[in-house]
Amino acid sequence: MDNLDKKALTELMANGRITWAELASRMDLSSPAAADRVRRLEDKGIIKATMPKLTPKKLATV
Repeated sequence: MDNLDKKALTELMANGRITWAELASRMDLSSPAAADRVRRLEDKGIIKATMPKLTPKKLATV
C-alpha cells in the first residue's frame, strides 16, 4: 500500500459517498485511475464495504 492508497482510504473514511471525480481531484489522479485504485483495495480485502456513518442523537429525533 502506497501513499496514494492511504490518501484514498482517508478520503473514503471521511466521506464514503465521495464521487470518483472528487476523489481523483484530491488524489491528483484521473477518475479512472482513482476508481482502479479503490477497486484494487477492494480486491485485496482492505475495503470490505462502504457504509454510512449514522449519528445516534439525530436518529433519536426521527
